[in-house]
Amino acid sequence: MNSKQSAILVVSFGTAVRDTRVRTIEAIERKIEETYPDLAIYHAWTSGMLRKKVYDQEQLAIDSVPQALARMKQDGIHNIVIQPTFVSHGGEYQKMVQEADPFLHQFASVRFGQPLLSEEFLHQESAEAASHPIISAIMSEFSWLSEDDLLVFMGHGTSSGENVAYEILDQQFKCLGYEQVFLKLMKSGSAIDEIIQIAADRQIHRIILAPFMIVAGGHALKDMSGDTNDSWKSRLEAAGFPVQCHLKGLGEYPGIQEIFATRR
Repeated sequence: MNSKQSAILVVSFGTAVRDTRVRTIEAIERKIEETYPDLAIYHAWTSGMLRKKVYDQEQLAIDSVPQALARMKQDGIHNIVIQPTFVSHGGEYQKMVQEADPFLHQFASVRFGQPLLSEEFLHQESAEAASHPIISAIMSEFSWLSEDDLLVFMGHGTSSGENVAYEILDQQFKCLGYEQVFLKLMKSGSAIDEIIQIAADRQIHRIILAPFMIVAGGHALKDMSGDTNDSWKSRLEAAGFPVQCHLKGLGEYPGIQEIFATRR
């Protein structure tokens, strides 16, 4: 029986790559645990396919959202914050809320935390990058970026089509002086054509590609940096630009971990 009556349930999509999981999802969970030592910390993944794959590979059982909530009820938890490690209010966020809904009446209080691109962060009018936690956290990772570089992030986007959050952040980079930083979506057919035109117009010397995803998983390895002709890297190189791939998920950035840990 857990002696703590209040808890945080950290909900992630998941990843089948152990080292990546440790550096991203588990790193965020550890940061939350360090920030709230008086609260019990639970975790769950929304992807059933990845939960099964990890169990088959490592015999590691990871709860779904309903399983975690049932476990918390059994442990005597009364008050819960459900904190996702998602980028936006997309399909996985909605799935998390739907799966939690049947359990809400079983607890004294349940509150849903915000994803990375929350309303609070997207509508702040920062005069300096240092006062915009997301941009500050990201640009701390790229302090070596030169004016002759383009930094292009690949975002996944949402199946529900609610991608305005990505567009807003892309514009906030520009407003805060980072004219060479772009946030484009993986499924946008025109994204790389736009980057090629911009790079040509500005006589850019190098393009850095990085995933705007919590985990640098299959999309980063295949769609962004893969060797197939249609990957972002291949298309940019075919256009004559040197490309450097930064294969780190956002979950590895200390500043992003801090944002999730202090989101409540």
